[in-house]
Amino acid sequence: LATLEFLDLHSNRLTALPLELGRLPSLRRLDLSNNQLTSDALPPEIGDLATLEYLDLRSNRLTALPPVWGQLTSLATLYLEDNRLTGSLPPEWGQLASLRTLYLEDNRLTGSLPPEWGQLASLVTLFLYDNQLTGPLPPEWGQLAHLGSLSLSNNQLTGSLPPEWGQLARLEALYLRDNQLTGPLPPEWGQLAGLRYLYLAHNQLTGSLPPAWGQLANLEDLSLADNQLTGPLPLAWSRLTMDPEWGSIRLADNQLTGCIPWIYFPRLNLYTDLPACPPIDYIYRDTRGRG
Repeated sequence: LATLEFLDLHSNRLTALPLELGRLPSLRRLDLSNNQLTSDALPPEIGDLATLEYLDLRSNRLTALPPVWGQLTSLATLYLEDNRLTGSLPPEWGQLASLRTLYLEDNRLTGSLPPEWGQLASLVTLFLYDNQLTGPLPPEWGQLAHLGSLSLSNNQLTGSLPPEWGQLARLEALYLRDNQLTGPLPPEWGQLAGLRYLYLAHNQLTGSLPPAWGQLANLEDLSLADNQLTGPLPLAWSRLTMDPEWGSIRLADNQLTGCIPWIYFPRLNLYTDLPACPPIDYIYRDTRGRG
């Protein structure tokens, strides 16, 4: 089997794997999804598969992430969602220089987000939602130059939103809802020129709405509901050009003040507890009448 490149064993009832699986020098693609494999059943030699590019272990019974897999320098795609994974994210995986796609959602992972993962120079998609992760958002992840989609929703993350993430030039979707994040909205995130979807609802964010976010020219959906945001709606946000039929800005359940400027209509589909401001011509006539 020295020349074997593709091995597909998905959707069986496998509970064990032969040690020889880790001794296939040409293996590029390995699909073991939808089985009954546990972490003890995975040969450590898998970490020696220097040519492995695709590894699918979703929907098994895995409980631990092997740090030794950080040696899989050719690995581009790794599916591990819907397992029973516990423990922390291995800092050693920051060495996966070719990794583009990593799915770890729907597990029981704990601990903090490793700053070392900011070295994943090829990473495009990272899903870690529906876990039990804690601690802050690493500023080092602002170095992920190719990152397009990041989902960290429904964890227990704390701390503030890193201004450094405003450097994520290719970011299109960022999901951070249902955590315990605090602090202000960074004006630096207004530099995210490619951002289309931003979900920050159900946190404990404070401070005002940054006028700089009015520069998010490609923004299609923004959710900031159920936080502790204060102050008025920035006039600069009227420059946002999202489709009013399906794009929206959700700001309900905050502590915002003032009213909705008429310049927002009909360009923005806005969900908020604030009333609309009086029309400018009405204010002008009323002022003249009092003169």
